[in-house]
Amino acid sequence: MNSAAIDERKQNQLKGIIQVFLACLIINFFTRGMEVVSLKDVYFLMVSTVTSMMIWYGCAFVSEAYKDEIPWTEKPYLRLGLSVTATAIWVLFVYLLTNFLWLLAYPNYSIGKVFRNLNFRDYIFTFLITIMISSFLYGRGFFLEWKAKFQESEKHKEEKLLYQYEMLRNQVNPHFLFNNLSVLSNLVHKDADLAEAFIAKFANVYRYVLDSRMKESVSIQEELNHLADYLFLMKIRFGDGFNFENSVNNENGMILPMTLQMLIENVFKHNNVSKLEPLNIHLMQHDNYLVVQNKIYKRNNVEVSGIGLENIKERYRHLTDQPIILENDGEFFTVKIPIIS
Repeated sequence: MNSAAIDERKQNQLKGIIQVFLACLIINFFTRGMEVVSLKDVYFLMVSTVTSMMIWYGCAFVSEAYKDEIPWTEKPYLRLGLSVTATAIWVLFVYLLTNFLWLLAYPNYSIGKVFRNLNFRDYIFTFLITIMISSFLYGRGFFLEWKAKFQESEKHKEEKLLYQYEMLRNQVNPHFLFNNLSVLSNLVHKDADLAEAFIAKFANVYRYVLDSRMKESVSIQEELNHLADYLFLMKIRFGDGFNFENSVNNENGMILPMTLQMLIENVFKHNNVSKLEPLNIHLMQHDNYLVVQNKIYKRNNVEVSGIGLENIKERYRHLTDQPIILENDGEFFTVKIPIIS
């Protein structure tokens, strides 16, 4: 935040304090019957104004407190109970302070006199008035949190639809089609049976893309079956240029659709695929993560955008608190994807 913004914020805060002070001063002036004829009356008016401001700002603080830990939209009854309790305690403190300051204006002042002067009805009346005013703040806080939650939900839906469109567009991009149709063209003349198998796997890949585009998550087994079809196409295309090892031994749990294919595509994009030095890709499971790891054979002149990995990170952020972990030690590149239970 720059200095101009900080100065503007301070000016707005000062303006707000002045406005609250004037409002409290006017209210207390009229509730006292507009009788301010002595220095003592001025003192009482100032005490009432300052303590009214304390109640106002205390209630404002309570309405904003623990909004992240106990949001209105998730735990409204607990939030309301805590807010009312905190308000009652704060009003009691301000009520005691008011009596203390009022009695300072009289001779023979003593602490005992402060407590003897307390009136429980006055406290209840002050508390009820405060709750009536605070209900506006509580209602405003609930509405603002609900609105923010609704906007976040709508944004998530938009991002999900955008991802689904991008995923489908990327899978049906000209390069993908051209490369696979070129492979198929060669197979038709060399091996009709293999060409037929290639067409079947090719169809399976696109069927999965279409079927999963509206799903938020799929089972690990579904994703592995799809990955097997995709790797079949890549094996026909690259031959012995890469090796893939799958050591996942527990297929329980869920994963976002197309995640594994996108990670493997990322490996092919950024690494050389050669029969002389085959690209080794290993899929494994560690704790509650699926791990994709490859030995680095870095390709030159490859544009590094990071869009694919950022896309996956953003999608996972809406479903789990577990982060996606990226590791690069110079020899191996590793991506750890949390399993959704």
